[in-house]
Amino acid sequence: MNLINRMSLNMNTKSSEICVVLCVHIHKCMSNACLILSWQAW
Repeated sequence: MNLINRMSLNMNTKSSEICVVLCVHIHKCMSNACLILSWQAW
């Protein structure tokens, strides 16, 4: 949970990539929000 929050705070390409990796591994509602954040980062 804290890691995802840090990823959302750090709008970097690396953080978004890590976020996508988390989304693939977690497969939860949080991962969907994480995907949206990663898309917005682009």
